[in-house]
Amino acid sequence: MKLLNVYRKLYSEFGPQHWWPADNELEVIIGAILTQNTSWKNVEKAIKNLKPISLSKMRSISRKELENRIRSSGFYKQKAERIKAIVKLLDKYSIETLKSMPVDKVRQLLLSVKGIGKETADSILLYALGKGIFVVDAYTKRIFNRLGFDISGYEEVRKFVETNLPANYYNEFHALLVKLAKEYCRKKPNCRKCPLKSYCSFYKQHYKE
Repeated sequence: MKLLNVYRKLYSEFGPQHWWPADNELEVIIGAILTQNTSWKNVEKAIKNLKPISLSKMRSISRKELENRIRSSGFYKQKAERIKAIVKLLDKYSIETLKSMPVDKVRQLLLSVKGIGKETADSILLYALGKGIFVVDAYTKRIFNRLGFDISGYEEVRKFVETNLPANYYNEFHALLVKLAKEYCRKKPNCRKCPLKSYCSFYKQHYKE
């Protein structure tokens, strides 16, 4: 099974997902932090409470007010701390500067920020900074496991995708996998209607036509 075939099948089924919805790169960065351990619906409420989002506003807003505005996203105290920390990084390195730097260097800088892990850092790199890096989340791991790909660790999955797909597909492919996981490849999967069932080891093992 070729990963490109999986991408094409999902794109044919769902079409373009138009990720990441935001007014500017900073909003994407803030959204990547807010979406940790919560649903996008809750993030949207928090983003709305912060608009218009600008670096000067994020710099000047008090910690208490920031916490109140992002309360809907959950873990708001920790997330407020992380937002303030990322603002300090952006005061040192502008978004345009980060865009011009090698991806590995920017990734190291992001991972040095307290509370920023690989998934959040890579979301910022891909969606805000336009870097050629694939974002691995729990949905990706679940789908790949069921498809029968013998890979598991974050870096192993990321490198597998990056080896088998062109960089300009990463954005759309990640969004399509999220769509598949929410509609079909759930914890309790809806295999019979899944567009990938003809590729899927889990389906072949558990279902008969």
